[in-house]
Amino acid sequence: MSNFFWPGMYEDVARYCRSCDICQKTVSKGTVQKAPMENIPVVDVPFKRVAVDLIGPIEPASEAGHRYILTLVDYATRYPEAIPLRRIDTETVAEALVDIYSRLGVPEEILSDQGTQFISDCMKEVCRLLGVAQSTTTPYHSMCNGLVEKFNGTLKKMLKREVPQDSTHFAPFELMYGRTVRGPIHILRELWTQDIGKPEVKSSYQYVLDLRERLNDTLKLAKEQLESSQARQKKYFDKKTKSRCFSPGDKVLVLLPTDANKLLVQWKGPFDIINSVGLNDYKVKINGKEKTLHANLLKKYLSQQQQQQHYFIIIFL
Repeated sequence: MSNFFWPGMYEDVARYCRSCDICQKTVSKGTVQKAPMENIPVVDVPFKRVAVDLIGPIEPASEAGHRYILTLVDYATRYPEAIPLRRIDTETVAEALVDIYSRLGVPEEILSDQGTQFISDCMKEVCRLLGVAQSTTTPYHSMCNGLVEKFNGTLKKMLKREVPQDSTHFAPFELMYGRTVRGPIHILRELWTQDIGKPEVKSSYQYVLDLRERLNDTLKLAKEQLESSQARQKKYFDKKTKSRCFSPGDKVLVLLPTDANKLLVQWKGPFDIINSVGLNDYKVKINGKEKTLHANLLKKYLSQQQQQQHYFIIIFL
């Protein structure tokens, strides 16, 4: 290179190196800045919007044969529900959701991932009959459903601590302290099996009015706290983010699981951008199918197009 020169030589060389196909598809060299956080509007009406997810399979299964858990979290109150399931086919999941709705009311909107249980024709028909609007997260981007994912993590920690392990047949807590713990899981079981007597409830008109007023005040305070918390989280998260935009027809690489191991990822492509969906989501044509993906899973692909001819000067040393 010391013997050659042309105007814009360093920029051309840098551009050529950046367009290396192998380098662009190497995960360690292909990191991109995350897109700014996009907050979901705060809901102040209980059970207006809920998030659902599935956990499992869990080994060993319970005595009743349950290997899965359907989790649901209310956006306004953060109230959680966890329903044990033997199977996770669409009909079983739909029946469990209807059971929750019969106790807590039917939500206006339900957010889930794109699992077949939630996007099947059967589930769509159930939601249509009940007047529930369905929303789905983008693939491989768990932050979209972070509320229920956080609850799932907490629930898994509780189960791991209090459920007998397959290798020892004892719960870790029991081996550590020599007794079983009467924790939240046991209390929930006692409530479900009615082992605990129900407290006496005064059913007076004034009590209902007072309770409604307290709940309204509490929900108003909770909404203010949620909005403040969202603003703090966004401010902190956006410090290391960068807005990135793609146009229809752009070539992009997509961060997808590898064929050999679904826990490992690699940049695959290039694929074509079809159009934008919202602020940070894009429709991408992958192997003839359209998929909606978050911008954090995309990066622009630089092709090694034919370089423009330049006049250059040969310098003899």
